[in-house]
Amino acid sequence: MYIPAALREEVEGLKKEGKFDEALKKVNHVLMRDPTDEDALLQVVDIEYRRGELDKAQKPIDFLMHTKKDEPMHVYIK
Repeated sequence: MYIPAALREEVEGLKKEGKFDEALKKVNHVLMRDPTDEDALLQVVDIEYRRGELDKAQKPIDFLMHTKKDEPMHVYIK
């Protein structure tokens, strides 16, 4: 499952406005339905990175790397 385009645009707009908590709340609704949603996890990484929360940004990256071990591109995530 991927984030619908309208929701992605809304989240991007919130991030540009610096409304990271609101953006994260919207992304978390997607993750409640599917905790493995790659789009949503990458949005969490971006939001936490922009907030300067590098430790929190690292967790979804680690999860994605763990679940994508067989894909050659996983080494480029980190």
